Amino acid sequence: AGLRRTGVRTIVAVPLLREQTAIGAILIRRLEVRPFSEKQIRLLQTFADQAVIAIENVRLFKELEARNRDLTEALEQQTATAEILKVISGSQADVQPVFDAIMRSAVRLCDGFYSVLYTSDGEMIHLRATYNVPPEGRRELDGAYPMAVRDGATANAIAVRDGRTVQFSDLQQDPEIPLARRQRAIAVGHRTYLAVPMLREGVAIGAIGVGRREVKLFTESEIALLQTFADQAVIAIENARLLAELQARTAELTHSVDELTALGDVSRAVSSTLDLETVLRTIVTRANQLAGTAGCTIWEYDEAREEFRLRVSHYPDAGDAAILQAPDRATTIRKGQGVTTRVMELRQPVQIPDITIEGVYESPIRKPLFDAGHRALLGVPLLREEQVIGVLTVTRKTPGEFAPEIVRLLRTFATQSALAIQNARLYRQLEAKSREVEVASRHKSEFLANMSHELRTPLNAIIGYSEMLQEDAADLGAERFVADLQKIHASGRHLLELINAVLDLSKIEAGKMDLYLESIDIASLVRDVAAVIKPLAEKNTNRLNLECAELIGSMHADLTKVRQSLFNLLSNACKFTERGTVSLAVARETDDSGEWITFAVSDTGIGMTPEQIGRLFEDFSQAEASTTRRYGGTGLGLALSRRLCRMMGGEITVASALGEGSTFTMRLPAVVAETNVEPVPVPSAAGEPQAAGTVLVIDDDATVRDLMKRFLVKEGFRVALATGGEDGLRLARELRPDAITLDVMMPGMDGWAVLSALKADPDLADIPVIMLTIVDDKNLGYALGASDYLTKPLDRERLLSVLNKYRREAPVLVVDDDATLRELLRRILEGAGYTVVEAENGRIALERLRTMAPGVILLDLMMPEMDGFEVVAEMRRHEAWRTIPIVVVTAKELTVEDRQRLNGYVERVLEKGAYSRDTLLAEVRDLVAACVARRRGGR
Repeated sequence: AGLRRTGVRTIVAVPLLREQTAIGAILIRRLEVRPFSEKQIRLLQTFADQAVIAIENVRLFKELEARNRDLTEALEQQTATAEILKVISGSQADVQPVFDAIMRSAVRLCDGFYSVLYTSDGEMIHLRATYNVPPEGRRELDGAYPMAVRDGATANAIAVRDGRTVQFSDLQQDPEIPLARRQRAIAVGHRTYLAVPMLREGVAIGAIGVGRREVKLFTESEIALLQTFADQAVIAIENARLLAELQARTAELTHSVDELTALGDVSRAVSSTLDLETVLRTIVTRANQLAGTAGCTIWEYDEAREEFRLRVSHYPDAGDAAILQAPDRATTIRKGQGVTTRVMELRQPVQIPDITIEGVYESPIRKPLFDAGHRALLGVPLLREEQVIGVLTVTRKTPGEFAPEIVRLLRTFATQSALAIQNARLYRQLEAKSREVEVASRHKSEFLANMSHELRTPLNAIIGYSEMLQEDAADLGAERFVADLQKIHASGRHLLELINAVLDLSKIEAGKMDLYLESIDIASLVRDVAAVIKPLAEKNTNRLNLECAELIGSMHADLTKVRQSLFNLLSNACKFTERGTVSLAVARETDDSGEWITFAVSDTGIGMTPEQIGRLFEDFSQAEASTTRRYGGTGLGLALSRRLCRMMGGEITVASALGEGSTFTMRLPAVVAETNVEPVPVPSAAGEPQAAGTVLVIDDDATVRDLMKRFLVKEGFRVALATGGEDGLRLARELRPDAITLDVMMPGMDGWAVLSALKADPDLADIPVIMLTIVDDKNLGYALGASDYLTKPLDRERLLSVLNKYRREAPVLVVDDDATLRELLRRILEGAGYTVVEAENGRIALERLRTMAPGVILLDLMMPEMDGFEVVAEMRRHEAWRTIPIVVVTAKELTVEDRQRLNGYVERVLEKGAYSRDTLLAEVRDLVAACVARRRGGR
């Protein structure tokens, strides 16, 4: 009934399927009774598949963002732990640096405002360290401590007395806190407070507290982190206590020094490396040395299998080295067997004074230990967050109990072992997650590259046919169709811009966006940009103001990217301003970091709030949803512009007020990159034969330039030298040489970029170019013979302009697997007077060549059976086909390697190092002479 009231008659719904499960649907309605065709339904199903891909990508990106946050937090905790352990390993005699490091880390990682640390002698609590406590709070603390443990009502006293974690949500309001304490909290602005006891063998020897100035409870992860810091503080105190005892017992000085060194070795191993094997080997080796035992083993608990697995062992006696490694020896102990299970149950050290007594010690490793002469055994738990993750065991060849100081020492070793295992596990998880992120990023880039081809191919047909239909409609007098066709054409172009923006962002993220630097006349750039923007300003009845001095000079940057960024900023200003003013002010500035060019784009439009500005430069984001609905747009322009500016060492900033307009400032270095150009002497023509021509040598290698100059001058040529690509282009314009030798592998602007610039300049395009290059892969470096290339969607005027260079009576061969595109090209070309022959793939194209001689070939690169690269390679193998011009028409993003393979202006490719000196120079001489002769003969 509701649908009838709205006039809806026909409905089609297509599910959004992910792994055969519907996650939504696309619904289309019509106001008349007209069933949807199968073609329309298939198209809608295609859109549904693409929507599912988009939804899946968003979900994946969100997961990656969440994983990155987790990785960052974990890495910060790990870094803080390593820093504290490093201090522990280097400062056992003084615990204060450890306390200070713990205080700093606790405030930073637990989101606190201040932190305090106390120690207890059993009767009194003493203040030992503070961080970020204001002066008034410090005076209060100094007056309140030391404090009797039994009388204290503070969180710290309770934590020490009861040996438990205490948290007050609000020190100013909690009724359990004495009134005087609450009043002091109000005076200094303290609210939420957390106190964690420092436990040694189950007894609190102090407490660590972290406070906040707002009411905000500490999370479980923050509490666990503070407990880790408390364990580390205990380690520091224990190390300091052991050192004090060693210093007091002069009779045991030698042994004490060894013990201290061993602890230092273990602490350094824990704090300086995340390689688990290195840390554990250090622990078992030093444990044996320090405790005077005959063997030490670490067993790691596998919770899933409920068994202890041998992790590492050390038996100093050579005869005992293979006790547990022999093929018939057990390397696992099931839960319920041996001392490991008793240690796990008690979470305390367990001793077996004599394993030879029947019934005292039942374990798979009892017999190998007994056979090797071991008698006493001690197991110490490896604890992390009160959970047993393993057991450290030592054995001795004499029966009897282990001394208390040995047990205590090994407990310290066990604590460090547990920490090492935990850190190594975390590090491995971080590595695995990083690899997952890298794989996901690579898949994303591959997906976008494939989608670019799939999206641009139908766009080519939309844009091309709409252009042709506009002309046909105008010729037939059907003016009423022209406006609709113009809308179709404009929509296709808009979609193309969106696709290009997404691909540019992807290339920047993948680090594959290149800069093509050149000298830019700033005043000319501003005039060109203003000419394009002026119609947009007039559309909303805006006035366009320009403030740019004619003598502002030039800058060295990527012209395309600077122009693209200015277009984005100015078009946004025009779009969000009505009957106002849009201004572009350009200035040159100098500061300590160098010379800068600033482009300030101001408007009197709708402006923004601070919250909207905060979201402004995010991908696919605009100020708010209502802005998108009213003004349209993809939200990619500003994000892309900022990234392009940052690539060039600059930045885009914004200042705005709601209802008062906005100012976007693009600040770029005046010189994005320096080009090292040396003065190039041009030999005088006096006395040289008239038949000789001028050869321009472009190479960054001084030795090659000198060699080429000497040889060519000797052969009668005039020689000009250029040290790089930009210098070579300048000299080519000044000298108009008869031939150019060009190195491919050059810093900055490589040979392929120079070659493209030469052929794009009508005054230089006819100069023969001889490429000299180093190629590791001959197939990749082989010049395949493409004479030109175009990108999809096609620019009709550009296509005809290229073809006019090769216009003959012979037909045009169109090679493309897309029947729609072939039909479009046929109509365009036949309308311009060409005869057209079609081939739907590379294999058929080669068959056509055997029966005809086309004047030019239009060639797609990505085709089934045989792609465009293979076609060009095959044509190079046939002498009769090599001279046929090839124009590449493709939606593929061309890489540097692709340009190498398709370059059609190369007379020949010579490999440096593949020829002897005489042979190489003879080749160069013959090629240069041949090029000059052809040029002078008008060929």
